[in-house]
Amino acid sequence: ISVGGSSRSIVRDALGREQDEFRVFDDELLDHNAKVDAVGQLLKSSAHLIPRNWNISTMASCPTGEVLVTSLHISVSYGEKVAEISTTCIFPASTANHSNGSPYGIHADILTPLDRIIERSQRQLHGMTEEVQNKQYDEELSRRTWWNERHSIDEELQSLLEFAEKTYFSKSDVKQRLIPNELFASEERDGSSFDDDSSECSDFGPGNLSSKFEAAECEHSKSVSSLVDDFDRETERSNLTMLTVAVIKSKLSSYLTEKNLRKMRKSELIDLLLSEMENSHSRKKIERAAPISATCRHGASAVSAKSPPKCSYEMDGRNLGEPCTVLVLDEHLLRFPFESMDMLTNITITRVPSLPFVLATLSETKSLHSIATPMVDPRKVKYVLDPESNLSESASTLGPALKSIASKGGLEWEGVVGQIPSSEFMSHALSEEKGLYLYCGHGGGEQAFSRSQIEEFIGGRDDGIRGCRASIVLMGCSSGKLKSVNTPKENPYDHIHTMHYEPEGIALTYLYAGAPCVVGNLWDVTDRDIDRYCLTLMEDFLQYQGDDFCPKVSSSLAKCVASARRACKLRFIVGSAPVCYG
Repeated sequence: ISVGGSSRSIVRDALGREQDEFRVFDDELLDHNAKVDAVGQLLKSSAHLIPRNWNISTMASCPTGEVLVTSLHISVSYGEKVAEISTTCIFPASTANHSNGSPYGIHADILTPLDRIIERSQRQLHGMTEEVQNKQYDEELSRRTWWNERHSIDEELQSLLEFAEKTYFSKSDVKQRLIPNELFASEERDGSSFDDDSSECSDFGPGNLSSKFEAAECEHSKSVSSLVDDFDRETERSNLTMLTVAVIKSKLSSYLTEKNLRKMRKSELIDLLLSEMENSHSRKKIERAAPISATCRHGASAVSAKSPPKCSYEMDGRNLGEPCTVLVLDEHLLRFPFESMDMLTNITITRVPSLPFVLATLSETKSLHSIATPMVDPRKVKYVLDPESNLSESASTLGPALKSIASKGGLEWEGVVGQIPSSEFMSHALSEEKGLYLYCGHGGGEQAFSRSQIEEFIGGRDDGIRGCRASIVLMGCSSGKLKSVNTPKENPYDHIHTMHYEPEGIALTYLYAGAPCVVGNLWDVTDRDIDRYCLTLMEDFLQYQGDDFCPKVSSSLAKCVASARRACKLRFIVGSAPVCYG
């Protein structure tokens, strides 16, 4: 209840409603027990909205170094959906003396080292424009020295992530709160247990294809079943772990023509190869299933090869069995890239400032579309590239590439390049239902559209639904960074006992305004690496599928945020920066 109070109040005051998700947690007329009862009633009344394969984990750090981790997910008891809540405590790993008020536990072991790494990276990137880069680093020795420093920073962050996972988050009771076995083990293997709103795309799922072919009593049903079997990721992983690194790299070369694998660990190589194998398997299923289904068209329920089912563009992937963990982090922990710990690398992870943001988004989407799942329509993508006209290389790279991605589906996206977009363009981009707004430039795009303009969308509709209906991808430096307004400039995070205001940033402003999803960077990044990431993200999510153009089968935008990290040369100091809010 204590985490995210400021965020809730901003939305609550703007909406002005007497009773809603944002008011229950902070009702000053209720004492503690009455407030707990009110929150419990809210969870009970909202349980039908939360997918059963979602886990909401709240983490809060204590001044003495402990971390409290609470998990909430929905289960079915006697035919009724109920919220299951459990909590565990992570005790400090360090034994340093903390009597003098210095950082201790997770603050000293993880957060302070992270701040030093990011500060080191920021110093290297400070003042680094295209002009400076071309002038100062045109000699091979200068370039080599600069890149050696980048790789050193990248490796240091990798080591910190490994230490954090091993020391604090890999214990079984902690993992159970972050990625519960009952959701992330059985549910991944069997998506059929979800009885929530079904997608039109589900007609194209392996299980449904198999049942349709059986109903049609096709004489080739056995061969069809063998073609549409699910990809057994765990079996393939076991097989790959027995191979040498050289053999794994050799196998990867058949999928990737240009990829720097030198710095990757064996586990990362295996994860990357598994993803490519699974993608290839999915494509082959669709390619093979279509002609075979044509031979079965005499059956009433057979799928036509010439008329593929219309795709819906789901963001959360729940109808395809994709589990998700939603992180609610306190003001200290939100700067740490949990998503890049090895144990969470292949997990769909999003962040919200407070539980009501999950409930409100699902409720608003349900009222508009009869299903609670936010979606993106690839026909409704709009973008702004280099609005300040000082990132010419990025604009010249991204512009043609985005047009190419769109043209594969016969689409034409509207974009503004090299100039500030009009207010009308931005208003239409943000208010468009099922839209996607992509920004590539400096920061979070405040030059294109200010935070005060975005906040006007919170209560801008007569029906009480927040006005920003598009999902947001912000590919500028620190576009996803959240910071308290009263944080000291010098050694800001050494003052762990100081009371700070809740952190804020443009990513949260978009969430306040109603955006179902916001992708942003936790810190500053280099343009070429983040450009590669951006294009991989867009290609992965808006992937061309046969005669249809729709998000990758079984993947959400949040999942693609994770998988696109493979495109970065600097896997950690750049690849770990993008996170997904919403």
